[in-house]
Amino acid sequence: MAGSTWVQRLESLDCPYVEDVDESWVTELIFKPGEARIRLLQWLFARLEPSIEEILDNQTIQASGRGDSRLQTLLFIASSLGLCATHDIELIKGTCPASKQKIFMNTLIDVVCAIDQSQKMGSGHLEKKFTSNCLLMDKICHQENLQQVFLTNINLFPYDLTNITRGSESASVTEKDYKDLLDSASSIADQLVERQNQLADLKSSYSPCEYDMNKIRPILRRLKLTLSTLAQIMAGFSHCYETEIKTWCQKPSPRLSALGLVVKRVDSLLAHFSQTLQGIATIKGSYEKLGNDFMTQTDEALSEEQIATVKTLDGVRRSVDILEKSVSRLLSN
Repeated sequence: MAGSTWVQRLESLDCPYVEDVDESWVTELIFKPGEARIRLLQWLFARLEPSIEEILDNQTIQASGRGDSRLQTLLFIASSLGLCATHDIELIKGTCPASKQKIFMNTLIDVVCAIDQSQKMGSGHLEKKFTSNCLLMDKICHQENLQQVFLTNINLFPYDLTNITRGSESASVTEKDYKDLLDSASSIADQLVERQNQLADLKSSYSPCEYDMNKIRPILRRLKLTLSTLAQIMAGFSHCYETEIKTWCQKPSPRLSALGLVVKRVDSLLAHFSQTLQGIATIKGSYEKLGNDFMTQTDEALSEEQIATVKTLDGVRRSVDILEKSVSRLLSN
């Protein structure tokens, strides 16, 4: 709440401590601990009940050497009004956090203003207001049938249990059912005795293991060190969050102009175009690979035919040589 609001509200109460003062002085008067703040609280409580001022003035005169009993009296009055707890002496002194003091002073001044306004309007206004409030309550009460609210005969059981209890109440218990109940009870008692004997045997046969404190102490120290490290990490994270992250988390989302939609559309088209180019590059690579494989296979086929041709020519050449030798031999003969 701004200082001007404090000044206006205190001036409306004719407070003698805010005459011809500025906002900063009133703020310092309310939040700074000291005699001036105690005097202001004393004056506000005196506006609620004039006899309080006389009591506090007597305590001011008697307070010497020991602690000022005015603080305890002011604390008792404030706690009785529900403005604070019975141990909030720091709130009366003005040494507690400013946020807590702000709530306390706001509530106190609101109460004083309400009482001052009612006193200015006179007792007739209060009587009219009380009468109108009573009429309002009567009107609200007559809107509903209050007999249904204050029923004396209320069934606390659920619907299904109610039917079961009604059926059990209507059915008569025969002598056979009574004997069955006795047999079941005796059987349960025998089982209970047996379980108790088993428990006693277990207690007598097994003794609780004794822990070696020399082994446990290092584990406890290690666990304590781990927990302290974890606490330091959490404290560091909390500090980092409060100083660096929280400020960004509380910021509102940015408002985009019409240009943002255009940029988003261009970005999506560019991404689609990039994907298309990548697809074309993939297809090109596949065709190049197929072409290289085909050329390799063709070269291999041609080389095999050439080898066969060379072999054939060699065979023909050898045949010609043999024929020439045969002809020359015939001619020589």
